[in-house]
Amino acid sequence: MLVAALVPRVAPATAQSPRRATLAYDRRAGASRCPDDVTLRELVAARLGYEPFVAEAGLAVSVVMDGEGGQLRAQIEVHDAPSSRRGRRSLASTDSTCRELVESVALAIALAIDPRATTASRPSAVTPAPPPTSPVEPVRSAPAPVVSTPARPRGTRDSASRSARRPNADGDATPLAVHVGAGGLVALGTEPDVTVGALVLVGLVGARLSAWLEGRTDLASSRVARDGSGVEASLTAASLFGCYRLGPVELCGLGSLGVLSGRGRGIAVPRDDTSLHAALGTRAMVSVRVVGPLELRAFADLAFPLTPTTLRIDTQERWSTPVLAGAIGASAAMVIVP
Repeated sequence: MLVAALVPRVAPATAQSPRRATLAYDRRAGASRCPDDVTLRELVAARLGYEPFVAEAGLAVSVVMDGEGGQLRAQIEVHDAPSSRRGRRSLASTDSTCRELVESVALAIALAIDPRATTASRPSAVTPAPPPTSPVEPVRSAPAPVVSTPARPRGTRDSASRSARRPNADGDATPLAVHVGAGGLVALGTEPDVTVGALVLVGLVGARLSAWLEGRTDLASSRVARDGSGVEASLTAASLFGCYRLGPVELCGLGSLGVLSGRGRGIAVPRDDTSLHAALGTRAMVSVRVVGPLELRAFADLAFPLTPTTLRIDTQERWSTPVLAGAIGASAAMVIVP
């Protein structure tokens, strides 16, 4: 091939077979917004100019991505079986998109596999690249595989190569995702007694911000006097809320609008009636990615009713909306990345 014939003239020191390695990639729940192993492999291959990862090799690379308290971390380990040499490096970043961290991880792995080809794009079959004359050449020619984090090179890769081989690195590493799910809740203060309900929800989730639409229907609960007469009510409502993520916790502002249906019980002529239900409040959520696209969320609500309602039998008040209402619940959602 023409490319093979050009290699000795472009870089005689790399004429031997390209170095290969295995890659073990563990992206934990705290780093769920970091790219997957396919993207990391592409980033390393773009720096080396070839695909270095195979199923079995003497050089083993492992990467663990995790996050906590608004900081993302990467633990990189390299084991060279023929020489029994090991290297280890820890990297950290506060960039919530994980872009800076995954770039540094890819560069560190490329250095460990082949220090002489850490920033080169794949050689062109038309125009051979000139011999390296950059003052950073001593670092690129280091003989031993050492994992390090030098500053990102500038101007060393053409934009066409970057866009073709790295679809997520120069854009948003964590694109907006659609979450669709369902769950249940236990509520107090929206009806005459504690009740349970079911909900469905859909959300648009980014790195820090998210917006949600939720539909909810609660089973009827009642309050009965000693004489057997009483009232019962049930709630059906829709809620819109926006959230800000702080690590695994999301804090939300919540608005609800629905219908509270009330009726009498144990009386000669029961009457049904409805009233508007509106409320503003807050929600705290904790989410965890279980497996694949499945995510579980637990939440707690505190709401302030804006439309007080009173249920009466004749002229006797049997139940009124309290000043505060609350709920706790959980849901499961499928994560869909467009």
